[in-house]
Amino acid sequence: MRKIYISVIALFSLVVSTSFQTPGGNQDSLKYQPTDNFDWLKEYFVFSKTVTVEGWTGHPQLTFDSTGVVQVGVEKNPCTISEYALALYNRYLATKDEKFLQTFMAQVKWLINPANYELLDHDMLGHSYKYQFHDLTPPWYGGLAEAEFMSVLIRYY
Repeated sequence: MRKIYISVIALFSLVVSTSFQTPGGNQDSLKYQPTDNFDWLKEYFVFSKTVTVEGWTGHPQLTFDSTGVVQVGVEKNPCTISEYALALYNRYLATKDEKFLQTFMAQVKWLINPANYELLDHDMLGHSYKYQFHDLTPPWYGGLAEAEFMSVLIRYY
């Protein structure tokens, strides 16, 4: 059985270190400078221009649970949930319509619920997939889901 693990801390460190570098790349540019200014956080083009919220809600293979969390059929897919959350967040920023923020929050609540992720080897977090996919047997983990999850968490913050 093949499992793919990703350390959230390591990936977050990579995101932070590359986000705060200045041109020239000297060592001082790698120092983390905490800020409340998130102007650097830009819109996800792919989730706002190519996949609309209506595309998600009108997709024949997607359903929604009673709280508004997106599902593929009856399965909760952490990557799909994160992508839908990012599309909702972009739409909220563009329209300031609270319904998009509330639906975004439903996705966040599912993603941060400890019942929906596992701690792996005491220092890694993984949202497992509960279904077979090609040669991957459950539970399996995907790095893309965790990267998108972190993008959702940054926007939630």
